[in-house]
Amino acid sequence: MYKRILVPLDGSALAESVLPVAAFFAETAKAQILLLHVLERDAPNTIHGDRHLRAADEAEAYLKNITRTAFAEGTDVARHVHGEAVTHVAGSLAGHASEFAPDLVLLCAHGDGAWRDTLYGNIAQQVVDLGKTPVLLIRNSGDGKLIFPYRRILVPIDGKPSHEAGLPGATDLAELCKAELRLLMVVPTLSTLTGNEAATGSMLPGSTRAVLDLAQERAVEHLGECVAPLRERGVSVSACVARGDPLERIEGEFHRCDADLVVLATHGKAGLKAFWAGSLASKLLKRIPVSFLLVPAQNSPVPQ
Repeated sequence: MYKRILVPLDGSALAESVLPVAAFFAETAKAQILLLHVLERDAPNTIHGDRHLRAADEAEAYLKNITRTAFAEGTDVARHVHGEAVTHVAGSLAGHASEFAPDLVLLCAHGDGAWRDTLYGNIAQQVVDLGKTPVLLIRNSGDGKLIFPYRRILVPIDGKPSHEAGLPGATDLAELCKAELRLLMVVPTLSTLTGNEAATGSMLPGSTRAVLDLAQERAVEHLGECVAPLRERGVSVSACVARGDPLERIEGEFHRCDADLVVLATHGKAGLKAFWAGSLASKLLKRIPVSFLLVPAQNSPVPQ
């Protein structure tokens, strides 16, 4: 699945921290690597403590040096500098992803989240929102070390095909990294229902509990249907059903299984749009300090 990898770089050491991951895909999956730099209009002199690349020829030389130093000789590496300065970097990245049709975009999480992230969402979520390409958002550990290859991958699913679009990509990553997959389905309890369902539950508590218990049984069946073909492929996989609030149960399972990657199919809502939509992905990104594979839910294939 991962045969063409887009790697946006802004010239900072922080952005360059994804390069070992790109080199892994190049070596293990024989993927082509496409290095990209987008010139930003009215760019500051520095970015993440490093000198900002502000000219096309400077960016070309930079990407050429990265090709030489970060990848083994003979690696299929292409380079592109978007020479016309833009004001909307995320939009330009999504446009290039649409043009070059990569299987994956690698981005480094830039940490604390400034007010611009609050309003507009981080760049990874914007790229998912604007495009159709999965984004691997890479976070280093608290001591700055890269956690890769992944060893335990958590995949929350809910039975809806569009929300399980991340499962094929998670499976391929598990095979490449020789990692364990952990599938999780969360079924609410009467006390954790929200909106119209909560109103119905308060009026018909007995019937609602019966419906939720039936949903739990169906979740167990669905997980069995997902797990069986993965085990036939030789993937190390386990699954569980949790009851309660989805956000709390996903976060709890992340800590319990000590996952180093969480896979989410998301509609890409970020910033204020995510606040008003109650985006689970946006909340998890803020609460779980780990790498995420974000897969666009719209127009997504149904896992086989």
